[in-house]
Amino acid sequence: MIMNPVKLSSVVRNTGRALAASLVLTAVSAAADKPYSKIVTFGDSLSDTGNAFLYTGGAYPAALHTVWIGANDLFTTLTFGGNMGLTIHHAVQNTAQSVVALASHGARHILVANLPDLGLTPFGRSLGPVGSAQLSYLTDVYNAGLDKALDSLDAAGIPTIRLDAAGLIREIAADPEGFGLVNATQEAVDSGNNADDYLFWDGVHPTTAGHLVVAERAVEELVEFYSPRRGRGTGPGLVNSLNGLVNASSH
Repeated sequence: MIMNPVKLSSVVRNTGRALAASLVLTAVSAAADKPYSKIVTFGDSLSDTGNAFLYTGGAYPAALHTVWIGANDLFTTLTFGGNMGLTIHHAVQNTAQSVVALASHGARHILVANLPDLGLTPFGRSLGPVGSAQLSYLTDVYNAGLDKALDSLDAAGIPTIRLDAAGLIREIAADPEGFGLVNATQEAVDSGNNADDYLFWDGVHPTTAGHLVVAERAVEELVEFYSPRRGRGTGPGLVNSLNGLVNASSH
């Protein structure tokens, strides 16, 4: 997930994370008493999500597990200072370890998205040409490291489906109309305009329309991963085809 960097003390951040984890686990505990067949939880960090994940009994083998993280690590170092190279190294390792943890608990279908080009976000653009270019460079460094780590996992028998979020946002920025959008550079919030015309809701988060574009690309990558012939069709037909491919690969 992506957050705009906010200058908070480490004490406040740590307290907030602990509270978020507590709230997530409390909600899961309450939901566990209901007659649900599945419980899906989202934490505020890898540790929160992992704790809730283990609390609910581990992975569903036939489910799709998505890992999309890393931006907050870069934003934190940019805001509070530190060794960016070391930050990126640790972020890549944490991502890889989360994939290993999912696989070790039974996950068979893991989609990993790389970082979108942070330099092309409204926040990145607000830093001027030099700052924007720096964020794009850091995005590329992280993504290169992530590719290498995922290649190693693949060689070790832990394959992942990959979503090139960086490439996607660059495509959208070059031709927003081609994705059904009007504005791919500014924030929709407080603009007074239709948010569905915008890629970004705020400085770094996509709008609902932006998330839909990402979801559509994810479906394309999933179908391509599971079918050498690549899926054909649109809408429910394409999703149903994907479900059939995933189910077949699970047996």
